[in-house]
Amino acid sequence: MTNTPDSARSELASALASAPRWQNWGRNQSFTVAQIATPASEAEVIATVQRAVAAGETVRAAGSGHSFTPIVETKDVLLDLSHFSGVVSADADTRRAIILAGTKMADVGAPLWEAGLALANQGDTDIQTMSGAIATGTKGSGLAFGNMSSMLRPVRIVNGAGDVVDITEDTPGLLHAAQVSIGLLGVMTQLELEVVPRYRLAEENRIMSFAEVAEKWDELLLNTGIFLSGGARSRVPRPCTTWVTCRRTTAW
Repeated sequence: MTNTPDSARSELASALASAPRWQNWGRNQSFTVAQIATPASEAEVIATVQRAVAAGETVRAAGSGHSFTPIVETKDVLLDLSHFSGVVSADADTRRAIILAGTKMADVGAPLWEAGLALANQGDTDIQTMSGAIATGTKGSGLAFGNMSSMLRPVRIVNGAGDVVDITEDTPGLLHAAQVSIGLLGVMTQLELEVVPRYRLAEENRIMSFAEVAEKWDELLLNTGIFLSGGARSRVPRPCTTWVTCRRTTAW
């Protein structure tokens, strides 16, 4: 039986309708993909990548989809690492923690706290996977802190051939590439982070005029551990205002 153009279009529409669809957190990026794989171990990540390579397919890995760019889009295989998560170890003496790539930031705090440790800095949301936050260069706040990527030390990556590559501080060039790799080096499976002794934050919220913020900008940045600001809008004509959140580390 020969397919007609109408039957071919119908088959294509049916295939697209049944194919998995991925959408990011902000709902401004979405695409249809042939397969969304959910590996629960490094061995499963390797097997999935090797199958895709043998079939000539492309593979991308998605974290929590917090990025508003199309960096994980693929028509073939998308890895969802949400089942591959957990804090493997946390060492207060070395101030290092080893975590699995799909671990969300929200799930890192408690195990670190119990070990007397904490992340030095993070963004304003905790839904991101640690690997995604690091691979996309997620920033925190404060002049004294690096971004999330700066915490990464040794990292294990499954490369485009399905081989495991261990990148350590002995190869700083490779480590720097991995720190903001946006997935181009391969799929992160295990990360070792440099962390800090646990601490508490004292938060102070103020509403200031934009002019006052501008005038005290250097003072606010220098005397505040973490500094956040945001605009406030009103339909009533008035001078532009902004809210300022100052968070300072306090002794544990």
